[in-house]
Amino acid sequence: MSRTAGLRAWPLLLALAACQPPTPEVVSFPDAACDAAGVCQSRRDGRGITLRFLAPPSPLKAFPFEVRLRGFPADPPPAVRVRFEMPDMDMGLNRYRLEAAGAGRFTGRAVLPVCTTGRHDWQAVVSVEGTEAVREARFAFRAGD
Repeated sequence: MSRTAGLRAWPLLLALAACQPPTPEVVSFPDAACDAAGVCQSRRDGRGITLRFLAPPSPLKAFPFEVRLRGFPADPPPAVRVRFEMPDMDMGLNRYRLEAAGAGRFTGRAVLPVCTTGRHDWQAVVSVEGTEAVREARFAFRAGD
């Protein structure tokens, strides 16, 4: 490539960089723990995120769960994802995109890996990806006790 051709490519590269969508702001909801019934709730700015385990989470066994949103715009429906993490332990990528089930309800199924150290403390991070921001709620729970 000649020096002149390289110089002509700069405006194109700058235009492409300017066309990238902005990274949405991440708004964190207050951290919360799940209750004994497997229901986890967090609220912020008139919006609510509820995670409910429909079966007890246990490593290596698929379990269903749902997320309910309150106070979020329904149109277009947001993308809802849940990732499962263990504090201070790399458990790999455990991220799931949920299916919209109507009326602010989203459903999914997950399988947790086994922690070889025997730990059972997990966190579910629910991400609600809207057009202006990503709202996240982090819920502590125990799996497979």
